[in-house]
Amino acid sequence: MPLFIILVLKADKWALGLIEGVALALVNFMQGWSGFHSDRTGKRTPYIQVGYLTSGLSKPIIGLAYIWPTVLLGRVLDRFGKGVRTTARDALLADSVDKKDYGKAYGLHQGMDTGGAFTGVMITVGLLWLWGQSNTSPDLMYRRILYFAAIPGFIAWLITFTLKDKPQAPPAAGAKPRTPFAWSMLTKGYWRAVIITSVFALANSSDTFLLLRAGPAKGGGVGMTALLVVLAYALYNLVFTFFSYPVGKLSDKVGRWPTLMIGWILYAVVYLGFGYANPTTIWFLFAIYGVSIGAVTAVNKALVADNAPKAARGSAMGVFQVVTGVATLIASPAMGYVWDRWGPRVAFDLGAGLALLAALLIPVLGALKKPALAS
Repeated sequence: MPLFIILVLKADKWALGLIEGVALALVNFMQGWSGFHSDRTGKRTPYIQVGYLTSGLSKPIIGLAYIWPTVLLGRVLDRFGKGVRTTARDALLADSVDKKDYGKAYGLHQGMDTGGAFTGVMITVGLLWLWGQSNTSPDLMYRRILYFAAIPGFIAWLITFTLKDKPQAPPAAGAKPRTPFAWSMLTKGYWRAVIITSVFALANSSDTFLLLRAGPAKGGGVGMTALLVVLAYALYNLVFTFFSYPVGKLSDKVGRWPTLMIGWILYAVVYLGFGYANPTTIWFLFAIYGVSIGAVTAVNKALVADNAPKAARGSAMGVFQVVTGVATLIASPAMGYVWDRWGPRVAFDLGAGLALLAALLIPVLGALKKPALAS
């Protein structure tokens, strides 16, 4: 995607940052919306089904783009779908497992999710090699891959029809109807998680910048070909896949915050390294990045689930995503602007510094003290 936007459509880095910032923020805002509504309706699966369908339809739209605003339209549709489905899916998962197993459950889910991403990346490697042998132009190769991506998207949508909502317990006889969500339900531990994670979200710009940094020198990269960039991304996905479950399980035992703190410090090391990377070190950095994100993604969801009231779990997850979405809306456009103005080293140094700040806030705000789980 970043190579297509920068090298084929000739967009600036700030445009790439804008596309990704808007797309990532929309995910978070739609996660908030779907969380509230899935709590009110008591249904999770309709949001999951609509989300996978719209994401699948977005790929051909991007493939048809000849100017970057068309990519923005496609990415908005794609991220709309992801936002609608994600909170409902995460809430459905929390509804289905015991609280003490949240780390394992989200770790397993994230590992399977990234395992699918790894498979998709390896298919892309094969397609790039195949069409590269026939001297197909980069423009046509990228477009064909985007069209091809609609196929597994459609298959994923069909699979969603096998899901079933967990039946809600009927209200006790004579019980007053209660509002599914009230702000007073959200605990001090929940808001602490929101604040600290939002600081990290300011550092967590889109992965497209990592791929761009690995790519051709004329795009600001270290000089790797598109095929090698995709292989490096495959390595990241492979490491991510293997680390998600064991790290999630570890967080059930040692705590969410210590695990997140280590993950954020690793993230800072990776970003610092990307600023000074070369075609050799970039491989090690992608591998470490897989460990870092494996530690962050599943554990973050488990942390929110720990502090989310059962009666309004979707809403609590949604509020969390909306607040962090504001930070996300800033992160990627800022990364692109700083890159355009001062170069990739300064941009990655900024991300590393913000990630370290978030890690330091964990002990400063007393998060390492083990809180009681939300009821």
